[in-house]
Amino acid sequence: MSTVSVQPGNTLHGIAKANGVTLGELLAANPQFTQGGRNPNLIVPGENVKIPEKKFSQSSGLNQPVAQCPESICFVAVADRAVGGTLGMFYHYSLQYWKISPDIALNSEMEVVDVTALGASQLGQVELLRNNDGWDVWESKQKWFRDQRVWKEEGVSISVVHFTDSSTKLAAIHKGPCPDVKAIWDTIRQNAAQYEYAEQGGDSFTGVFKKWPNSKYQMPWDEPFNNSNTFVREMVSRAGLAMFELGGSHPGDNAPSPVLDIYGSDPWGSGQTAPPAPETAP
Repeated sequence: MSTVSVQPGNTLHGIAKANGVTLGELLAANPQFTQGGRNPNLIVPGENVKIPEKKFSQSSGLNQPVAQCPESICFVAVADRAVGGTLGMFYHYSLQYWKISPDIALNSEMEVVDVTALGASQLGQVELLRNNDGWDVWESKQKWFRDQRVWKEEGVSISVVHFTDSSTKLAAIHKGPCPDVKAIWDTIRQNAAQYEYAEQGGDSFTGVFKKWPNSKYQMPWDEPFNNSNTFVREMVSRAGLAMFELGGSHPGDNAPSPVLDIYGSDPWGSGQTAPPAPETAP
């Protein structure tokens, strides 16, 4: 059994491939990379890696290596990316569906580029985004220091489900045989397509409201705080999975709640003629 020294930029997957062995065989020969819950994707230059002997076929007489075909598994992951705003830096959740061979640790935060380097391929994504392209609505507001309420024209943002995403970090929250994981992912997609607190259509949503006012994208000063992170937590719960919170701030309620209807109309585009305000405010 030979030994190699880890160089900057090396991964165990790359070392295994360069030496003609599988990642599973390499990990079996180097238990130090998985002991104590260690993440095998985090290796340090200068560490020694034992290279197991290649297996050969005795029946052919040609001393040919035996083909190694590790089974692929699939997994569902919580992913995120950093976004900025008036509240400072925080993180936006999405859900992803992947295929990998031979395995991945659950509830372990990883960079997406590192997962891809292990040979994983992404099969699906879903997220909720805020559409704030000039929507306005008549909103019932209380007059300053008075009990009387009046209608005011206010800008609002709309929650819209997208079956795409971009992310930088992830953590697998469920894995298994691909047919079983696909069934769970299909459930997540179906629940997302029927989500009561967002509109559908992704980038093509043009203002045919079916879920208003519950589809209003709520900010921290709104109650309840329904947003993109709330959506992911709810999709994980409805699929019967356990949520894993990635590092960083992910503001938003854990589950959605109905939005108080204090609106005199559905939102309209700010470039359009506003409908007349209702005569009296509730």
